Amino acid sequence: MIVCILGFEGGYKIPNLKLTGHVCKTNIPSNCAFRGFGNPQAGVIMEDIMFQIANALGKPQDEVRAINLYKEGETTPGNYVLENCTIRECWELCRRKSEFEERSVTVQKFNKDHRWKKRGITITPVKLAAGLGPNYMYQGIAMVSIYLDGSVLVCHGGVEMGQGINTKLAQVASRALEIPLKRIIITEADSNVCPNVAHTGGSSGTDVFGTAVLDACNTLMKRLEPYKQNAPSSKWEDWVSAAYFDRVQLSATGFSSPKVGESFDFEKKQGHIGRYFVFGAACSEVELDCLTGETQILQTDIVMDVGKSINPMIDIGQIEGGFVQAQGLFTTEYIKVGQNGRLQNCSPLNYKIPNVRSVPRKFNVTLLKNDRLITPIYSAKGIGEPPMMLALSAYMAIKDAIKYARTEIGLEGYFRLDCPATVERIHEACGKQLHQHF
Repeated sequence: MIVCILGFEGGYKIPNLKLTGHVCKTNIPSNCAFRGFGNPQAGVIMEDIMFQIANALGKPQDEVRAINLYKEGETTPGNYVLENCTIRECWELCRRKSEFEERSVTVQKFNKDHRWKKRGITITPVKLAAGLGPNYMYQGIAMVSIYLDGSVLVCHGGVEMGQGINTKLAQVASRALEIPLKRIIITEADSNVCPNVAHTGGSSGTDVFGTAVLDACNTLMKRLEPYKQNAPSSKWEDWVSAAYFDRVQLSATGFSSPKVGESFDFEKKQGHIGRYFVFGAACSEVELDCLTGETQILQTDIVMDVGKSINPMIDIGQIEGGFVQAQGLFTTEYIKVGQNGRLQNCSPLNYKIPNVRSVPRKFNVTLLKNDRLITPIYSAKGIGEPPMMLALSAYMAIKDAIKYARTEIGLEGYFRLDCPATVERIHEACGKQLHQHF
């Protein structure tokens, strides 16, 4: 809940905002967040508010959103001053890359020419803090060992869960030790080697454990420096061998303890909740079947500020994966609970996750070039959870398409579309299309 409240305003500057959280005891099975930790849920509400404002004023959604985007130097509700705020850069680049203006005209023409098919197109922003929680939760340990054959073994306390932390940390070691990546071997996390590590989360895995690896590598490089100076034309393994015969320790531990949310005061509700913000924007165009409620994302264009990316391919993969995963959260994965608190749809037969058809037919991702922010590891930003917010563009594009369908039968004004926007809910929101037609 606290994450939902602290990041509620998303990418928008709202001068007057008061939120109150209430804890409710239910009879449903306990669960925890998988990715996003309350931010996607807050984002649905905030984007729906923008949708409602646009409808009330009779203005385009993108115009209302653009006016309210954060600017450099503005303060968040917690009185934190935004520095290096690139949300407007991401927004404008996304508009250009997606050809939003031209395609918006095409969407309107399509909707006039087609009775039972409607399209919608929407851009939504992303502003999400990397790292959340008390500082003790963010401490990393790593052990780096150099062997006589010149190979390097890296053990760190981070958990590889498909986000590519092992690959990125191997690149960190390769860069710090100035040796080819093929010499680096990453071993599994082991508490016998790296004790007392904190969690891997908050999009800060590379920040925390990459800094620990870098710390260990820097220690080893200092030990090898005399041998490099004495024989600058020699090879890496020659320096290692010389250090070994001089009885120089060729293994080192690294430690990192970045100060994440030290400035946030939970009593005064002021300060920064994380180390930095990740910004971005996404434009999605969807096509809706008014008679069945089925949808297809025709195209999605994404621009993300990930700082100076350590591995662009991994970051793009995380962005694409986070988008599709959140598609399920926002559009298909409806959780139905019976009166006894038991899940009614706990199998693939009635719990619908994203599939191959859910992926946008055209999927474009652009990484904004930004090395102005000094982050813990080579000016790179964490990218694990922010991409979840990008799928809000698809959800709001569905609402945009439904709006056209409702206008066709004389239904005007704001309408409610509960999340997830399942086929049944979309069909219901479209109104009685056949009844009005005949």
